[in-house]
Amino acid sequence: MSSVLEFTKSDLVEELLILDGKKFSLDNYPFFREIYNGGHQNILLKTGRQVSKSTTIANLILVESSMIPYFKTMFIAPTESQSLYFYYARLKQSLMTADSMRKHLLSGPKVKNSVSVKHFANGAHIVFRYATDNPDRARGFTADRLCYDEIQDMHESIFPVINECTTMSEYGYKIYAGTPKSVENIIEVYWQDSSQNEWVIKCSHCNHYNVPSVDNIGTTGLICKKCGQSLNTRNGQWMSMSNNHKYFEGFHIPQIILP
Repeated sequence: MSSVLEFTKSDLVEELLILDGKKFSLDNYPFFREIYNGGHQNILLKTGRQVSKSTTIANLILVESSMIPYFKTMFIAPTESQSLYFYYARLKQSLMTADSMRKHLLSGPKVKNSVSVKHFANGAHIVFRYATDNPDRARGFTADRLCYDEIQDMHESIFPVINECTTMSEYGYKIYAGTPKSVENIIEVYWQDSSQNEWVIKCSHCNHYNVPSVDNIGTTGLICKKCGQSLNTRNGQWMSMSNNHKYFEGFHIPQIILP
């Protein structure tokens, strides 16, 4: 009698993908697992710089495209150069170094390549678009997932228009990601309408729960605000800081929680 093996999206990411010549691992970045596996309809990533935000989006796109035949993804950045950079530096690099995924997705008559559209062997495809204050370039498509990157440089008015692309989808997934440049920003507006998840780290010395901030920065790493002993960022857990679960499942990923 055959058995069915169950894998999460993060399992597949770690099993299939290669990053900088090494097998991809979330062992030092456990806070990303919920973003891969949570099945949240609308995700907001409020992040610092260089925290693997775009890498996470690229990995999620590749895993969903591999898992779900005919799955349609649209990636939207503020400018054309940012959209192209994401494709070549993030998504294509991961795809071309992962042998099993490359063979699965890039071998067959349905495979087609262009600057703006990537078609895979299983019928899945990715459309690359850009929009700052005008959504016209993203109109007229059907998408199962929308991936907005660097939303701090996009005007709020474009999102409702582009979101109509998911109306006919049985999935309708959306991920909004960016790094706030000020408190007066679309990310901060959406953050107030989110679950406001923070990576809370319990001190192994005094059992104090720490919400990481500048007060946790020590000379060699993070320290407990209460007792001053070192913290292990891998031992945290997501906790909502909002009284009401709202439209977005929001995750705050500051640089200081990276090991």
